Amino acid sequence: MLKGVDISRWQKDKIDKEFLDKQDFVIMKASEGKSSKDSMLDKWYDMVHGYSDGEPDQDRCYGFYHYARPEKYTALEEAKNFLKLVRHHAGEAIFALDWEYKALDYPIERAKEWMDIVYTETGVRPIIYIQGSKTKDCDIIAQANYGLWVAHWNATKPDIGAWNRWAIWQYKVEMNPNIDLDYFNGTKEQWKKYCRRS
Repeated sequence: MLKGVDISRWQKDKIDKEFLDKQDFVIMKASEGKSSKDSMLDKWYDMVHGYSDGEPDQDRCYGFYHYARPEKYTALEEAKNFLKLVRHHAGEAIFALDWEYKALDYPIERAKEWMDIVYTETGVRPIIYIQGSKTKDCDIIAQANYGLWVAHWNATKPDIGAWNRWAIWQYKVEMNPNIDLDYFNGTKEQWKKYCRRS
């Protein structure tokens, strides 16, 4: 099992390269909605990668997520935003859809549509980030062979709905500094399998 964190602009000035280097994996927010790019995306990736060339990293375990805003935009608009920023990492990074907050008021088919587009465009099967209490509503995502990143804090084991296993478990929010802590259910080699084009 690997230990890691997921980060966005909200962790700006709270964590540094030394902290990130101690993690087995790092997942960074790339985009939100139709056109928003996380203001820390490039800086975080430079820290993780160790260079500022923006090239994919074959050695580190890392990934990117998109924060869904289905109340404003179509799945295609949102997928295009995500892909224009991180498509070149296909084959080396995990791709994920963050389905929370207002998105939970919309049909899960909208999430699957985004995931289908990203998969078709890159050959990489994205995973879905969703709270444990909502995994029961995600049968079509599980049945389509998309992985699960489940948020279930301070539990002995997470709720996984129709999945046989979880890929990533956000198990705790550390308040000082304010960061999300995650487990990956496997080894570095298994992490890379989630990144591969099929």
